[in-house]
This record gives sequence, C-alpha cells and structure tokens, in this order.
Amino acid sequence: MTCQGIGNQSSLCYDEDMNGSNGPLTVKELRELIGPDKIGRDLAYELARRYGFRLGKRLLIPRRVAEALLDGHLQDLEQELKERGRSQKNSA
Repeated sequence: MTCQGIGNQSSLCYDEDMNGSNGPLTVKELRELIGPDKIGRDLAYELARRYGFRLGKRLLIPRRVAEALLDGHLQDLEQELKERGRSQKNSA
C-alpha cells in the first residue's frame, strides 16, 4: 500500500495494484479510490469527460489516469497525450 500527503491535507492511501483490477474505473469508483472528501462529484465527472471515454452510457476513466492523479503526474500525462496527438496528425 502506498500513502502520500496532498498539500496540507491528510495522507491518501491506495493499493499498488489499484485493487487488483486493470480495467477502467467508473466515476464512482474513481471517487472511492481517491476519497470522496478529496475529490468532488463535479471534478470527477470533469476528469472523466476530459480523459475518459464512453462505453454505451457509461463514462469510464482509464486506470493510468487515476494512477497519474494519485501520483501527482496528471500534467505529465496531459503533455504525453498532446504530443501523441501531434505525432498522429503529422503521420496522417
């Protein structure tokens, strides 16, 4: 289990294997993983719309987005996605 502090807030703890599953998370699961007192419903849905995808009516968030958020590397992930988008445009 890994624990880290966020700013002056209490520590945030999560399992290294993200609860043993590799599939995407629902918005509810993302909030449970991070902690409902740490991330509000509106912010969780905003993250899901920005980084996630729809499967039918379900809005899902890839686990790597949740991991990046927990590790404080969301900006790195965003930069990687921008660079990947540029390289795909250049190759088309």
